[in-house]
Amino acid sequence: MKSGQIRQRCNLILIIILFYFMFFPIGLGAGQGSGKAITLTDSVQTAKTAKRMIEDLDFGTLLICPYKKYKKYKKILEETVDHSACNYELYFEVDIYDLENVSFRLVPFYDDVSPEVTKKQIRKARTRAEKIAKQIRKSYDTKPERIRAAHDYLCRYVRYDEGSEDGGYNPVQTAYGALINGRAVCQGYSNAFQMLMEALGIPASVVLGDAHAWNAVWVDGHISYIDVTWDDCNSAYGSVDDTYFMRSKKFFQKSHDWGDGYSKVVYKRYRSLWVGR
Repeated sequence: MKSGQIRQRCNLILIIILFYFMFFPIGLGAGQGSGKAITLTDSVQTAKTAKRMIEDLDFGTLLICPYKKYKKYKKILEETVDHSACNYELYFEVDIYDLENVSFRLVPFYDDVSPEVTKKQIRKARTRAEKIAKQIRKSYDTKPERIRAAHDYLCRYVRYDEGSEDGGYNPVQTAYGALINGRAVCQGYSNAFQMLMEALGIPASVVLGDAHAWNAVWVDGHISYIDVTWDDCNSAYGSVDDTYFMRSKKFFQKSHDWGDGYSKVVYKRYRSLWVGR
């Protein structure tokens, strides 16, 4: 091959790379050296690693996978956050690691909230959840009783409040907003309930439907669904409604839209994951 042809091909490759980065504006290897790197090998390892990072609020570790498996692992990482008590507070940011791999890093969901503030608020909410769970364990012996006590606590002490509408960070969407500020929308209620279940060691999950969120719990091998938000909004002063407490999927399907992605496979994966910290 002549030197002129080689130069032409090199120039063409360079143009393709530059064109790619114009439409995929993320930095090559950004975040390398900020912490250890873990190579993703399979679905279970990916979900467990993501769960550990969420629990530890680990913003330093990089998760590495080949480009060809990017979509598979991205979906698992997204699902792990979505089913946790920290969705709308954390997410896995994707970046280019090298010429063959991509990386994922846990970061705050909102750009206008620093990692330090995010960690502080999540830890404060977890501490409150642990204190509430401790009192519930002292007062009730069975899982159904403890689940009901967590449900009733949120109905009594949290008020539905949409908060600001500026498009930035809104604490009413978080467990912090519900457990510390006493104000939340459906996302905040479901995250707070999930955090209480984790503190009680009860398998549970956040369910993200179409423009709404609620929870699933596993008791005696069966899945039941709870919508604390709607029970709170339906409650008269001084009482707690239980219309949407420990109901079947068939019952919920009459009023709740699941959206996409909540298959039995997904539920089995997160039932084994979120069994308490």
